Amino acid sequence: MDELTLLRRLVADEPMDYEAERAEVWRRLRGGETIRRSERRRRTALAVVATVAVVVGTASAFATVRALFEEPFAPRGRVSRNVGDVRFSFLVRPQWGWMNGPIDHIGAPNPALGGPPFRVRSLLISKSLVRGQAAEAVIFWTAFPDGGEAAPCAKLLSPPDGRSPGALAAAMARAPGTTVVRRPTRVTVGGRPAMHLVLAVRKDLGCDPGYLFTWHPRAPQWSECWGDCWLATGAGDTLRVWIVDVDGELLVIEAATKDAVMAAWGTPSPYRTFHPIKDTAQEIRAIVGSIRFD
Repeated sequence: MDELTLLRRLVADEPMDYEAERAEVWRRLRGGETIRRSERRRRTALAVVATVAVVVGTASAFATVRALFEEPFAPRGRVSRNVGDVRFSFLVRPQWGWMNGPIDHIGAPNPALGGPPFRVRSLLISKSLVRGQAAEAVIFWTAFPDGGEAAPCAKLLSPPDGRSPGALAAAMARAPGTTVVRRPTRVTVGGRPAMHLVLAVRKDLGCDPGYLFTWHPRAPQWSECWGDCWLATGAGDTLRVWIVDVDGELLVIEAATKDAVMAAWGTPSPYRTFHPIKDTAQEIRAIVGSIRFD
């Protein structure tokens, strides 16, 4: 069976041995077989994928296309992360559409593979809902005051009084340009004591990309964007923060969402069977609630 037929069957959700067929596509793509076909053949295959997705217009068709072309970059099932000496895992369902990141472009394009090489980092997962590659949701993790890729925003987070989750949560609640939506509250994450608070960004006075935290590369210096890119945090965004005490180390988990953008996009329609703000918030809670420490 040639790859064009495989692509057609995948996006049309025709009866087949899905995992075996998809594995065969990836084997050929990684081996360069499909790329070495003529440019006309490649464009035809991509046109078929796009046409079927538009005609079918279902969540399953788009999910299949996304899975086919982005699977190496997408967290699926239970995935593990390390921040300093802290190792933890969380659960992400494939149909939610989150991507690992940031995705860096490294080196020159490789003609044998049909495009530039990439390095997928493990600082965050992000999600694009509305248009283009700009993400409307991101979850990232770091250690405070150091120990992760994301560093505290010096102009917002002065050293707190003490190194407890409560002290850091209180410092975050005083961050300029924000309003407290949910005051710091004692919770547990993965069975460990934690603090949780929610902030609304009213004025852009923080650091990019994460407002309370910053990391490389920083927007707007990014010359290119790969994957679902969280470029900056600004007015109208919501920050959900969990601070976990892991054997004396403070693990910070921040989820930022562009609620104003998602609200402007509208409510469910016959073509959108989900509510962008509500469903994304539910996914974030489910991901954080699934965290386990090794």
